[in-house]
Amino acid sequence: DEEDEEEDGEEGSGHTRSLLWDELPDWGLSLVAGLSCCERLAEQDIWWQIRLGDDMLAGLPLPKYESWTYTSTHVPFHNHWPISSLIFALTHSLFSVPGLVVLRGVLCCLFFRLLLALRPRCRLRYPLAGFAFAVARHRLQLRPETFCVLVFLVLFLLPRPRGSPTLRLFPTPSLVVSAFLCVTLVTNTHFGMVPFIGLGSCITAAEQLGGGALVRSRSVFRLFGEAVQGMLMAVPLMGLAVLLSPQPVAGIAYLVAHSPIAYHQQHYASNPEMKPLREDFELMLQGDRKGKSRWRIGTPMLIVWGLSCVFVPLFWLCKSLCNRPNGLRNPFLVLPAHVILVLLTVDRARNVLWSAAMLAAMCGSRRAGIFVPGLDVSFSAKSHQMWQMKRVVWGVACAAAGLGLVLLEGRWPSLAMARHNWPTDSVEWVRKHGTQGNIYHTLTFGGYIVWHLRKYRLFADTREYCFRHLDRLYFEAHKNPDVLRHQILDEYGVNTFISLIPGNRQLPDKSFEDVHSRFVPADEWARVYFDHLSEVMLRRIPKHRKLIHKYEIKALNPSLPPDYFARILLGTETSRGAPQRQLVEKELSECLARQPQQVFCLVIRYLVLGVRGNHFETSDALKRLESISQLDIVNERVYIQGWITSTKIVLRNRGRRPAGSS
Repeated sequence: DEEDEEEDGEEGSGHTRSLLWDELPDWGLSLVAGLSCCERLAEQDIWWQIRLGDDMLAGLPLPKYESWTYTSTHVPFHNHWPISSLIFALTHSLFSVPGLVVLRGVLCCLFFRLLLALRPRCRLRYPLAGFAFAVARHRLQLRPETFCVLVFLVLFLLPRPRGSPTLRLFPTPSLVVSAFLCVTLVTNTHFGMVPFIGLGSCITAAEQLGGGALVRSRSVFRLFGEAVQGMLMAVPLMGLAVLLSPQPVAGIAYLVAHSPIAYHQQHYASNPEMKPLREDFELMLQGDRKGKSRWRIGTPMLIVWGLSCVFVPLFWLCKSLCNRPNGLRNPFLVLPAHVILVLLTVDRARNVLWSAAMLAAMCGSRRAGIFVPGLDVSFSAKSHQMWQMKRVVWGVACAAAGLGLVLLEGRWPSLAMARHNWPTDSVEWVRKHGTQGNIYHTLTFGGYIVWHLRKYRLFADTREYCFRHLDRLYFEAHKNPDVLRHQILDEYGVNTFISLIPGNRQLPDKSFEDVHSRFVPADEWARVYFDHLSEVMLRRIPKHRKLIHKYEIKALNPSLPPDYFARILLGTETSRGAPQRQLVEKELSECLARQPQQVFCLVIRYLVLGVRGNHFETSDALKRLESISQLDIVNERVYIQGWITSTKIVLRNRGRRPAGSS
């Protein structure tokens, strides 16, 4: 202790300068990390979480049964995310979608800053934090577990008392209170994360029981005893925090239902992010059904993560007991915790966020903290000028490496909402015109409809464990028209169908199959609207007669290629069953009048201009197509993205040909 005080005294006047030297780059890189996460809002579960928070703000009691659907009102459902739901709802009510995007950026900024704080005296903190950030990047989303992993990292940054050669029978009161507050916070933020935070509490308690950092040698039995004591301390903390939660019994049932053993006995249809990690590597090594290798977002970094899971523990074991990271010294707790997190990540890839945080903590320093100067100023003053220059170059190189890892999978910041998964315009059309009856839709669409169409009952959404009993029915309805019509549309009184636009299939006579006509016959249902992703079908009932008469679309079918309708307008389409040219022209004009930026209709119009239009018309059409942002094009279906490029080529070629040539 006396040596530390003398060292602090020697730093004296340079303390402020050292803080400035270290904190500015640290917060600067953290800000860049936050900005890299400020991409378009695309989280599938965010809307039902916002609705839970809105219900709490409206004074409604916490739910006990599912109440938003017409299929699952008998299924128990509880709010295990009260704090995060309130945060999401308040942010959305005050700042709408931009506020949610900024909130995600703030969470990423704090995550990166806490990673840097784990190893404050070493310039290697930049690439180490950048690596952990890059591994967890695709899971740093607006989800309750993101809040919880921040609390997990804080456990390893809590101030520790000075070491003592005597062992403690109980941890210090400050640690007990801090750990209890952390567990309570996580319990009410995401009940499913309680085991993770309990694991962190066990690890930090074992160090306190061991007497601190100055105990340099301990027997194996003593370390094992401290590990057992740490677990015995953490269990009552978790139990008390669970009992103080709003719905403790339901929370425990939630944990059991989402345990790895129980999880693998179920088949989830609604949340693809629950898939095990091995599927990423299988797609990469073996390819998909067509034999093509596919790399998901984050797969390259997951490979590096797998190697780190082996080498980081070896590096940690090579360090002496007193030099191991703050709060991570007992091998009987740290190594099992690391193995558990790795196995949970292999079980479900979404848990990589916790494993990355643990690896970063194991690479940390024994003097971890937020405001700790980087290098000893007295040492720097005694060094020669060349060493100071090398030190600066080394610091810049490490910061550049960290910056590169942060930006490895970053995208351009945007405060808008990604629409490639959600039927935004179709939902707005239904809300505006007040269609009748229950709504049927895909499960992904349900995650959006659940907030934007609150007055309607829906089929299901992305809360997967509430709708397990619908999985078989849902899949059979996509293959068997009779199941869809009789067991869903008729059984539940569905009169509004927000459908994903299906793919197309060309028949031998060069015509195209209308997939929807097999599932929802035209004599019972009418297409009245479509957007970039979905189409609205209304059942032909008396209450829908006026809407159908005004908005029915008989000829334009968004599942067919745009050039098919362009050939009809040009009079060159010879396939059997093609709609009349006048009807196509009429509906195309109505489409562009109601939706001037509807890309499907624009492509049809511009393909015709590419053959018949004059130079001025084709130039204007080309400018309009090129003005569409690449971020907006990503929202469109894949084959429409290709047709945008093809139409640009047609318009450019038209500009080089004389008018009237075909």
